Amino acid sequence: MTAKIETRTLAGVQVRAASDAAFTLEGIAASYNMPSNLIAEHGLVFTEYIAPGAFTRSLRNRADVKALLNHDKNFVLGRTKNNTLTLTDTPTGLAFRCQLNQKMQSHQDLYASVKRGDISECSFGFIVAKGGDKWSDDYKKRTLLDVDLFDVSVVTYPAYGGTATSVDARQLRSAQYVATQDWRSKHAAALARLAPVIAADKAALAADTTTSARQQYLDELAAARAEGWNV
Repeated sequence: MTAKIETRTLAGVQVRAASDAAFTLEGIAASYNMPSNLIAEHGLVFTEYIAPGAFTRSLRNRADVKALLNHDKNFVLGRTKNNTLTLTDTPTGLAFRCQLNQKMQSHQDLYASVKRGDISECSFGFIVAKGGDKWSDDYKKRTLLDVDLFDVSVVTYPAYGGTATSVDARQLRSAQYVATQDWRSKHAAALARLAPVIAADKAALAADTTTSARQQYLDELAAARAEGWNV
């Protein structure tokens, strides 16, 4: 299943407009080692952290990251491919600088809104790489270790308030499944209840000396073992 990009934005360090001559937007797209507000996703409620180095691979591979407004792919402000977007991995977080186009009215309007403070948050969109996150034993803490970065965005409506993190639009892999904490104990209890039934059934079939019944028993036993059942 192909992972789907989702975004969750947390308010924090503001995106800022540089001098009128520069006509750029600057900000921090994600801060390291800072706790997010509580996130509710896939039946879990957890706090998320971004570890230093989470973007290293994506930046090293020169991913074509876009700067967007509200994560809207139809409103591109800049991109790394043509150097209108610059990303810098700092000790405290992922910084960005986006060169706007003075010939575009929409860019002029956005610049004016940011400069006046009407728009002040930014975020990022990503997919977690395979093995790129780490969960605590109780699934109440998640740490992002390695992600594929897709966009940094200026956003008008952050989904969560507060100043716990700079900015972050979070992506959880849509195909990811996290077992609940008591899953193993429930599974073990179910198997324990089935064990006497399975044992009695095996004994009855083994005692049947007819060729067809015994062969059926052996075939079913082989199939169960092939599927990983310890029978």
